[in-house]
Amino acid sequence: MRNSLSAATVVSERLAPARGRRVIWDRKTPGFGLRVTVTGHKTWVVLYRMSGKLRWLTLGTYPPVSLADARKAAKDALADVHKGIDPVAEKQSARAADTFGALAARYLKEWAREMKKPGSVREDERNIGKELLPIWGTRKANEIQRRDVIALVDSIAARGAKIHANRVLALVSKIFNFGFDKEIVDMNPARLVKKPGKEHQRDRVLQPAEIRAIWESIDAESADTAALFKLLLLTGQRPGEVRDMPWSEVDLESGWWTIPKERTKSKVKQRLPLVGIALEILHGRSSTRDSEYVFPGRFKDDSLASHQKQFARIIERSKVDFQARDLRRTLATNLAELGVERMTIKKILNHSEGKDVTAIYERHSYDKEKREALLRWERRLKEIVGVVVDRPKVVPLRS
Repeated sequence: MRNSLSAATVVSERLAPARGRRVIWDRKTPGFGLRVTVTGHKTWVVLYRMSGKLRWLTLGTYPPVSLADARKAAKDALADVHKGIDPVAEKQSARAADTFGALAARYLKEWAREMKKPGSVREDERNIGKELLPIWGTRKANEIQRRDVIALVDSIAARGAKIHANRVLALVSKIFNFGFDKEIVDMNPARLVKKPGKEHQRDRVLQPAEIRAIWESIDAESADTAALFKLLLLTGQRPGEVRDMPWSEVDLESGWWTIPKERTKSKVKQRLPLVGIALEILHGRSSTRDSEYVFPGRFKDDSLASHQKQFARIIERSKVDFQARDLRRTLATNLAELGVERMTIKKILNHSEGKDVTAIYERHSYDKEKREALLRWERRLKEIVGVVVDRPKVVPLRS
């Protein structure tokens, strides 16, 4: 099929064949065309003859690569053919020089650090350094096959870390998808590889005895670790948001913690009241004020890289099997039991509003409600862990 390819032609959904795939050739640039599959996937291609053999060169997919850019690339490739240069051979040679280590480094630099939150980037860096580079670092990225990915994932799962194996598999898939988009690799070998661990949506809510055991275990940790985990339980915020908390977000005088939308999972700015113990904890972190972060890492200008070792010790000492996210769910459940309205709980947790039309016009800050709710939760928490609670005096009414 031959047409003068135009922007209107390319975008049409009618190009998809009933089965298989077909190429729509361009009249303006002979040898240049758009290959369309039955699913509607569109790839720019060039067909040429070199040493008597027909060769196919892919130029990228549509819409990431526009018609104008693809046509220019096709003309350049066909000009090389006229000079006796084989574009496919040149492309294969360039790809052969790309190791997985180089691909992973580009993924971190060009995608992860631009698109992901700092905590997620550090997790990617750790998994790349610990799990991937030791076995694939010097291998050609384009030579890594599906069986290699399966062997990697199975070896991690065999250590009893099936959920971690799921995370590594997802990371490998992201890296190769990035490489495919950049035309460094021809395929994603992690595609359709099954996760070794079955994941369940958790509904774990900690019981009072468990909260008490965890609190006692936290108290046995260093002051830094105890401060971190108590803030998780007191505020209900996500672990990465607490761990990466910079001092610039905290106003100790007014008692507010403002998290910009760039640092929240919901991409919505969070304004959280700091009350009671939480505020005391942050006042007690004055020794870290020379750092940018409330919980500085190895270097004062960086936040704490991870809390996994400390978390494992708390679990072992308390004999309570739980995850950090269970602390958020426990706070939310207790607030509901204390009579706090659902919308206030939602605001405290900073859950996304989605496309709720009401949310678009709702501009009430819920500042007062959030502060009262967190004060209720602190009082309830003190009762659970055995801290003496100063109850307001009740003066009986005279009859």
